[in-house]
Amino acid sequence: MSTYERCRKNAHLERFEGPAGRCSDGNCCIGGFMSRCGAGPCLIDQQACKFFKKSSAADRCMHFCVALDGHCDCVEAQEEMKRRGRSNR
Repeated sequence: MSTYERCRKNAHLERFEGPAGRCSDGNCCIGGFMSRCGAGPCLIDQQACKFFKKSSAADRCMHFCVALDGHCDCVEAQEEMKRRGRSNR
């Protein structure tokens, strides 16, 4: 079974998935009280984000915080998302 298939079978991660295609110009950060990763919980999905960096300890992006319901702790991604939000007003 591939890593992607194992991730998809991991039911407790399904609640972390953002809406499909939520990466805008390569940034998958979704704003809110705590920014979320819109790419999804699986490594293969997270690689779509331009801020993706492979974790050395797990099959996921190093910025994806599973314990915080899919929080994205990439400061650069969050700042870009905030700048874009202000420029769209």
